[in-house]
Amino acid sequence: DRDDRYGNDRYSGNSFTPRERDAAIRMINHEFDDRIWAVRRSRYLSQFDKERQIRFLNAQRVQEIRRVNDRFNDRRNGYYDNRSYRNNRRF
Repeated sequence: DRDDRYGNDRYSGNSFTPRERDAAIRMINHEFDDRIWAVRRSRYLSQFDKERQIRFLNAQRVQEIRRVNDRFNDRRNGYYDNRSYRNNRRF
């Protein structure tokens, strides 16, 4: 089972940098902005249905962004912040 949208390919390398995280979040936001715009412009939905669909899409957006952030913050992520590593070093 693979989910490689937004860089969530579990079978690739373990490194997930802040730049990749930010790019994935930008892509998610762009996709959902487009989808919400399409709902707002729809002539075939009532105002109530539009609002309901937009709430649903925003909830999906939050879930996708949370998934990306969880992957970045996962301890198995090969990328780590060197500053915190240096501060915890003992000699």
